[in-house]
Amino acid sequence: MSNPFQSKIAIALISFAALFFVVFLLLPSHASSGWAAGYLLGFLAVVLHYVMALLTKKISEQYIMRYYFVGLFVRFLIVLGLFLLLITSGKFDHLSFTVSFLISYIFHSKIDMIILNEKLTNQSVK
Repeated sequence: MSNPFQSKIAIALISFAALFFVVFLLLPSHASSGWAAGYLLGFLAVVLHYVMALLTKKISEQYIMRYYFVGLFVRFLIVLGLFLLLITSGKFDHLSFTVSFLISYIFHSKIDMIILNEKLTNQSVK
């Protein structure tokens, strides 16, 4: 990572993962499994968004909104389905799962938006 921006993002991601791991170790066993599942589901939601952004990179501008909204709807259904599946069938603390999911999703979404903004800003300058 030669770019100082990229190193700051990496430090933020590593620090956040370390903080989540420490909280995971400090929680009782029934709550820690929900905490880990929520973190991973939040991370998966953002990974799905990033993959969709990579797949729609070469789509022409006249079709981008259609693909974006269809992709957004599909990602929403996937995450919602997994969320409901884990909530209904999970043998863990639902409060820690929900809190962990929300924190993870918000944090990773903001990092993803910062990265995409940096890429778009660099492309427009060139």
